[in-house]
Amino acid sequence: MKRAIAIIAILVVAGAAIYTVMARSGQFQLTRAELRERYTDPTSRFVTVKGMEIHYKDEGAGEPVLLLHGSFGTVKTWDGVVDKLKAEYRLIRFDQPPTGLSGEFPPGIDGLSLEDFVAAFLDEIGVDRLSLAGTSSGGIIAYRFASKYPERTNALVLSNVPSAVVDNSATDTPPLLGALISISSWLRYQPKVYWRSFLESLYADPGRLKESTVQAYYDFGRRRREAPFVRSMMARVNANAEIDEVLRKVTAPTLLLWGVPDRVLPLALGEQLKAKLSATDAQLIVLENTGHYPPVESPDTVADHIGVFLGRTLGAGGLSAPAP
Repeated sequence: MKRAIAIIAILVVAGAAIYTVMARSGQFQLTRAELRERYTDPTSRFVTVKGMEIHYKDEGAGEPVLLLHGSFGTVKTWDGVVDKLKAEYRLIRFDQPPTGLSGEFPPGIDGLSLEDFVAAFLDEIGVDRLSLAGTSSGGIIAYRFASKYPERTNALVLSNVPSAVVDNSATDTPPLLGALISISSWLRYQPKVYWRSFLESLYADPGRLKESTVQAYYDFGRRRREAPFVRSMMARVNANAEIDEVLRKVTAPTLLLWGVPDRVLPLALGEQLKAKLSATDAQLIVLENTGHYPPVESPDTVADHIGVFLGRTLGAGGLSAPAP
């Protein structure tokens, strides 16, 4: 019996050692080609912008709306919203480089702001004026675009978006997630259980979390990439020293959809964001029992509110008002 236990212990230790070596050496990573094989579908399109190959989707007909995902997200963030609104609007979304199925940043691109990149992307696909919707850090790109290009912005939708550099040092991190963050940092690899715990911590109701969502975050989270470019991109998104001035220049009609509870961006930050806008038509709607990622956790509710807002603002179509 003791011999059997010893053998099992040796096998467990050996297995853990092999797993660790494989993780730290990048053997669980996926190439962009492998990800494309898994996630490219008939609605996928590709265009080259500023030397970068960009994966995007352009669905529906009507007034154009650009949907911007947040950190760690992809075009899939907006799947549920698109399904409900594409009969009313032309819905455009892209994987922000170097995430999803889009390419890496080429050398010398560091000076390009993401709002200017969005403008260049829109030029490539032939869109002049449009509305924008952004969730989490994607909302920063949306309001920076609206601030710099008011002549191209019809309306703005912001969902749980920071209006300053966010300090999460005092945020209560669930114990399991905290442990997984430490382990993943050491492994240089985020296993599927990490992404499940991460997403559950941001959902108001973890029971809504779909296995396909966890799988997608896991797959795209292990894409082989150059970390310095990722940090450079996020540094541009979070360059908020002048953010009050940026928001002061936002004059387009704006709808703020705020999921609560949100341990990362509590409702008070949504109220602060609304107060900083110069838009005379700015509305804040609280989405109870929704969490940090409303388009992912409650896509039907988000789609309903966006449809009503754009229908009123653009004077075209729109959906019936969502139930309170």
